[in-house]
Amino acid sequence: MAKRKSSSQRMVENAVKKTHELTIFFCVLFLIIGAVGGWFGYTIISKNDTFEVVGEKEITLTIGQTYTEQGCKAVAFGKDLSEQIKIESDIDTTKEGTYFVVYTVDNFKYKNIQKVRVINVVAPTEG
Repeated sequence: MAKRKSSSQRMVENAVKKTHELTIFFCVLFLIIGAVGGWFGYTIISKNDTFEVVGEKEITLTIGQTYTEQGCKAVAFGKDLSEQIKIESDIDTTKEGTYFVVYTVDNFKYKNIQKVRVINVVAPTEG
């Protein structure tokens, strides 16, 4: 034989089963307000963020000329990250060819982004 539930148990079960419409409304309202507020805050905090190559993105040098690094600039969430930028290059100005300077910064916002400067080393023209 099934055990009968007390009136207080039934009352608790019914209260748990029913969610008041006003509660649902406020949950959805606060969710929307939170999402809009988060987006607005992110927009304000990151409006001046940038990760860009300083100077020319493509440079042409003649064999024997010296390459001078112009650098790269990175700002994330209002913080200057320029000192954290890693620069990789294989430039050989004694040989003709196309070389690349690759800039990366280990940061949450720019984690998988690389900026590249192209260096073309050409033979001197006679004339």
